[in-house]
Amino acid sequence: MIRFILSVASAVMFTFSIVNSLAAQTYIHNWQFSDSGGTLINAASNTGSIGTLFNNGGPKVGGGYLNFGQTPSYKYPFNSFISSSIFRKAQATSVIADSGIYRLSFRVADWNLVGAGTNNGVGVQFGSDEGLMRMDFEVSNNGTDIRVQSAASNDEDLYSADGDKQTTLGTTGLVSNGAGVIIEVTTDLYTGIWSSRAKVEGEGENWYPLVTDGLGFTKLDQVGLLIEGKNTNAAGGTGWTTGNYVRFDYITVEKLSSNYIQNWDFEDDNGSSLTTTTNSGFDGALWDSDGPRLQGGNLNIGDTPGYKWQTPGVDGGNYIDSTITKTAAFGDALERGIYRMEFRVADWDFDGTNADGEGTTNNGIKIQVGSSGGLASLEFEPNASGTDVRVRSANSNNGSLSGTDKEYGVGSQGLVGTQGVIVQLTANLYSGEWSTRAKIDTSSSAWTDLVTDGTGFYSIDHVKLIAEGANDTGWEAGHFVKLDYVQLKLLEANVVQSWEFDNEIAELSAVENGGSDDASFSTNGSNPYNTRSDGTLLIGSLDSLGPDSSVTRTADFNQARDSGTYLVEFRVNEWDFDADDDGTGVTGNGFKVQAGDAPSLVTIEFEVSNNNDYVRVRSQGSNSGNLSGTDTQSQLSELLFLDSVATGSPVIVQLLANLDTGVWSTRAKLDIDTANWIDLVQDGTGFTSLDTLRIVADGSAGQWQAGEFVAIDYVTVRNVGNFIQNWQFDDANGTTFPNVVNAGDDRAVWSQNGPRTFNGVLNIGDTPFYKWNENDGAEGTSLTNKTAYRTADFNRPLTSGTYRLEFRVADWDMDGNNDGEGTTGNGIFIQFGSSDGLANLNFETAQLNGTTGLYDDIRVRSDGSTSGTLDGSNKQNQLGDQEDLDGDNAVIVQLTANLDTGVWSSRTKIDDANNTWRDLVTDGTGFNKLDTVKLVLDGSAAEWEAGEFILLDYITVERLSAAVPYLFTDWMSDYTVNSNVNFYDDPDGDGKENGLEHAFSTDPSVSDTSGISQLAMVGNSGSFTHPLNPVLSEDVSITYEWSTDLQSFHASGATVGDTTVVLTPSENLQVLLTTVTANITGTVPANLFVRVSVSQSE
Repeated sequence: MIRFILSVASAVMFTFSIVNSLAAQTYIHNWQFSDSGGTLINAASNTGSIGTLFNNGGPKVGGGYLNFGQTPSYKYPFNSFISSSIFRKAQATSVIADSGIYRLSFRVADWNLVGAGTNNGVGVQFGSDEGLMRMDFEVSNNGTDIRVQSAASNDEDLYSADGDKQTTLGTTGLVSNGAGVIIEVTTDLYTGIWSSRAKVEGEGENWYPLVTDGLGFTKLDQVGLLIEGKNTNAAGGTGWTTGNYVRFDYITVEKLSSNYIQNWDFEDDNGSSLTTTTNSGFDGALWDSDGPRLQGGNLNIGDTPGYKWQTPGVDGGNYIDSTITKTAAFGDALERGIYRMEFRVADWDFDGTNADGEGTTNNGIKIQVGSSGGLASLEFEPNASGTDVRVRSANSNNGSLSGTDKEYGVGSQGLVGTQGVIVQLTANLYSGEWSTRAKIDTSSSAWTDLVTDGTGFYSIDHVKLIAEGANDTGWEAGHFVKLDYVQLKLLEANVVQSWEFDNEIAELSAVENGGSDDASFSTNGSNPYNTRSDGTLLIGSLDSLGPDSSVTRTADFNQARDSGTYLVEFRVNEWDFDADDDGTGVTGNGFKVQAGDAPSLVTIEFEVSNNNDYVRVRSQGSNSGNLSGTDTQSQLSELLFLDSVATGSPVIVQLLANLDTGVWSTRAKLDIDTANWIDLVQDGTGFTSLDTLRIVADGSAGQWQAGEFVAIDYVTVRNVGNFIQNWQFDDANGTTFPNVVNAGDDRAVWSQNGPRTFNGVLNIGDTPFYKWNENDGAEGTSLTNKTAYRTADFNRPLTSGTYRLEFRVADWDMDGNNDGEGTTGNGIFIQFGSSDGLANLNFETAQLNGTTGLYDDIRVRSDGSTSGTLDGSNKQNQLGDQEDLDGDNAVIVQLTANLDTGVWSSRTKIDDANNTWRDLVTDGTGFNKLDTVKLVLDGSAAEWEAGEFILLDYITVERLSAAVPYLFTDWMSDYTVNSNVNFYDDPDGDGKENGLEHAFSTDPSVSDTSGISQLAMVGNSGSFTHPLNPVLSEDVSITYEWSTDLQSFHASGATVGDTTVVLTPSENLQVLLTTVTANITGTVPANLFVRVSVSQSE
């Protein structure tokens, strides 16, 4: 074993910082001014995640407001008037740049500016030193009214062609009348696009648009206040006068959600109208007209007890008696990805004040989603007999849609609501498949499927809310529906099932599934499993008896999987099988996860072992049905104790199955970075179908005692494949190229910024969001007009085996000005190979069409076929003239290479039902090494036109041949060190033996000083770094230990005396560094020694 020992005094040991990631709809700044009366502005609480305070005092908080001028309390200035320009600033220590969507919002609650003079008032600044715009609340030019002005619109990098804009907000007046004014600025820091608006609260309120064409807003680090009093007042003096004041209710800066496309949660103030309802989704669509209003976190429809929406008139009645439609049109149509629309009905009454037990069939509400090509309808209404409520999935066969309409009786709750109801529609826009379902919102309720055979769903560009009252005489007195929320969310395509158990206190059957297949577990009323507030699923109980038999809960997939490679994984957070602490448990007691296609089910058990004093992970059922394999168990090197506290770590368990070959395996590990995977079944065969997953609690050997339990963190099923590189671009919107997730084994990183992700694709060119243009600065040009390369070098070169590069072009438009003509050669290409030879796969505008005489088509071209050692015949294909300059169906491109023979080929196809591959190079040779992938943006022929773009869905490199073990000796073979090839040799004499050189990814033949660095300490926590090898060989492992005396070393998490040290490594693939964070609890020792140990297994 090699040990690198670091010894430092505790006073200078470590330093670290923690940055919390922002959740959807999270405030980075949040001044609510609810502090105690008299609090100065620079002491006012900011509860946002960044939470910067203002730099100086002055204005004070009082009565829930920030006070400027001669307010009824806490005046500013105290003995004079505002007669100059006064600035206050809250500037963060770091700049948010080029990523994220943010919204500044503030509310002016009360004011009196009579006589204050034109341009005198209060403004809020927003941005950075490279562009700081301002929203002014001030006296208008006529001196008789208030205006809101969006000012400094062209400050520094900011730009607006229309310049500063203002609005008088109707007849608001110089003295407030009880209605506040809300002012907002929204910016996308990547595109730099920003806008501003304002509105007066109250009946008939509408947003007044101000700047609508803002550009250049790419950095954010400050919020400022300008208290303006330098201008002449009505009496001819300077500044504010007697009785002038302004009071702010709040100032917030919110990071908007990029996961939700639309998100109306109806949490605005009571009485807010539909058109002004906050939509915190990325697209942020607004409703086209008013009608229903908000109350208590719901949208009120009908004759509600509070804010009513009746809209009578067609038949002269007093209530809803017609079909009334409200539409939210998306800013951008969705045409790729997997999406889930969900709404929740919080309360309803279809019996009304006469309570006769009869409702009117079909009178209710509908949520419709889709496009003009097909609009699915989800209806909440009285059923056919009028005696109960139902959810009906209807309109399933309009436009391109096809499906079987179906309804659900919502558990016979009756015409008057007792429990909420959740309704969902999931649509795969790639395949057109869609489904609907509904459930009662209780912990014990399961989902009820509605449409399960939907097809033809390829686009979403609007949502409709419909109040239906056209049947009979319409709604009656007391009829109403309350909507809790309406949401549309992007799902990850490669996540098939994902139970994260984050629904607090929900029964297993009601737990949300974030996967694309969206299966639900069966119910069991006598043996419920409920989630806990910590995000885990509890089996057993802390204070009562648990299972006394075998209890099975089943989740049947909505769509069986019979091709591809899938990873089933679950994590056990906590457990205790020894409630009486006598050191023994009941053999076999525990739980099981089963997966497969019955009766061919792999069973993985987490249970008490045969000797009763440990927990084991056991892979069973290896020969059930069509399966074959050797059952195996492990106590993870005697580390799994009967309770998780003694074990000190959660446990992760995996099942990997290739459904094409039937080969499968299982393994487990402690969930700490220093732990190794323990193989279980490694010879599994016959696993060719996956359509069910089961969780089984087993108490058949003896009833679980009170206090015996298991807490499961998650259960997931993912499509993983045998990928060496795997960029799916499912990252958060705006993720930069080097930071996109690579789920492949090699984990290569792109060399520099350029394209960014958006809604599951990589954006290239002049896309609506997150543009990537490369320009050489030639006068009069701004878009791509040159060739730009981005490179992902493999961490380990490959010289043996068969591999396939594949990428999918999801959408494109290479005819930006819509003249039917593109520029030959403009587009992208992917290069694949090594410095010995790089093959090109081009997706670009084709050459002149002999029929039309125009460059009006797209082609896929395989060239570079004679680069370096490569040989082959270049070839192109225009996809049968079925694809034009703007995208219709997606296009898939492949190159397959056998590195042992050098033989390679390429092909392409339109991703449609015909599945017709078109061969490109068929005679390739000389492809014997693979170590790089390059993405090339090509505008060398001519500048791209505005609106020209290409969207990439994924880039993958998949191993098609059997995996070959990668060992330390394989790594050493890449270096010339004569005979000094052993693990403990040090051929370059730099004090680091070969094993440590491998762990640190340094050159064993060249002396260097790299090693432990960046040491510091703050309080009880700190960190250090060391170089990272992202592809550590399979027989080498790294561990971290600590000591106070250099005599006895202890594992991370161990407690000695009253001192506990936890050493947690984290990897940064972008800079190839591992940061090890140390957290000390208890007594901080006088000296702490950390040992980095690198070992080689036999």
